[in-house]
Amino acid sequence: MNRKESEPMTRTIGIGVQDFGKLWAKNNFHVDKTGFIKGNAFKEARKNICRITEEQYNKKEYLLKGDLLNEKEKGFYQEVSAAMPDTAAVALRMKC
Repeated sequence: MNRKESEPMTRTIGIGVQDFGKLWAKNNFHVDKTGFIKGNAFKEARKNICRITEEQYNKKEYLLKGDLLNEKEKGFYQEVSAAMPDTAAVALRMKC
């Protein structure tokens, strides 16, 4: 398709437009950020969940001093942190 000199070269970004048909009809363009959003959203959500979990465990730290938990459970308890690896997070999920 040839562009006439009177036609603008720039197109409008279709912000908030949910219907791709409307985007194309208005000659808007769309930037697909799905992968970027999912990746970052998951990482941030996981980090926040781990931080909140650590805060809750810290509030119950007295459990480490008593005999309500066995030594293995106490070791697991101490692994819980905002920076805990996926293996600790999976183990935590299995405990709940």
